[in-house]
Amino acid sequence: MTPSHVPNPLIRAELQHNGAKLSLGTKGAASQLDEAERGQLERLESIIQTAHRYVLKLATALSAIREQRLYRATHRTFEDYCAQRWGFSREHGRRYCDWAKVAQNLTVNGAPIGGKLPLRESHARPLARLTPDQQRKVWGNYVAKSTTPPSAKAIERIVRQVASLSESSVRSSPVPETLPQQSGQIIHGDVLDVLPTLSDRSVACVVTSPPYAEQRNGHYPGKPEKEYPNWMTSVMRALRPKLAPDASVLIVIRPHVRDGVISDYVLRTRLALRDDGWCEIDEYVWQKPDGGALGHKHRLRRAWESILHFAPSNDPYADGQRTLRRFLRRLRRGSPGPEACFRSGRA
Repeated sequence: MTPSHVPNPLIRAELQHNGAKLSLGTKGAASQLDEAERGQLERLESIIQTAHRYVLKLATALSAIREQRLYRATHRTFEDYCAQRWGFSREHGRRYCDWAKVAQNLTVNGAPIGGKLPLRESHARPLARLTPDQQRKVWGNYVAKSTTPPSAKAIERIVRQVASLSESSVRSSPVPETLPQQSGQIIHGDVLDVLPTLSDRSVACVVTSPPYAEQRNGHYPGKPEKEYPNWMTSVMRALRPKLAPDASVLIVIRPHVRDGVISDYVLRTRLALRDDGWCEIDEYVWQKPDGGALGHKHRLRRAWESILHFAPSNDPYADGQRTLRRFLRRLRRGSPGPEACFRSGRA
């Protein structure tokens, strides 16, 4: 293969500079390299290593742009920015950001675990499904035991083993008739002040009933309807790094009626969250059977509120069988709460 056929431009430039030819993938007996060839190999491998490090820097920069929404002056969404500015698909941009996050999690006290970081996105992709602690454990064991260059398939096998053990421990735990009393810590404060104190990817489920748009001014300050979508997006953006990859966010909210028509601030908030990269999984109903039938002379009372199900991915964790079992057990005692269908113990 001649230098003009080598796909990587950095390697191609090096080869053209030296006027050399590189044989890639040729079959036959192995041969020893002379001193000049060994020197050339070292230079080329150094270029490859440097190129990989620059790609990781690219991913880190892209992740920072998404987290800080630095694209917002020119593009409506991060996906639009990736596609129009860099030609990346939505999936490609997300994987780069996940790669940067994994690399951050594998850096302890300023140094990478085992002296190495995954220098390919395909190496970080399986790790992105794990919690930060699991990532560090898997990577530490892999780097310590592996005598060959990193392999995406080998990392994937280890990740599957860890995931299988975690899942089997969850399945083997019996579901009690009544949940035992548990002790825990209550953290009181403004959500935007408290969130930075939580560990990244440590929250499995969020159930929240945010302040309605200026509808409870006698009890707490609210946000004007025009500001509500941006405000809710900023809260969700602060929450996102703290969520596990398969986490869920359940938002209890209902638009009010103003001048005889339903306000659109909730609709605009849903669209703003979608534009910010959130997946709207479904919409549930919180029924209020004790509500009166008449709400106004022109309409019936809405004896329910929406529960909007958002998630950072389109595949959040939910155990349908466990939900059904708990629902059947609680039928005689009332409706099951929304927390029944989501994994407990990590939030």
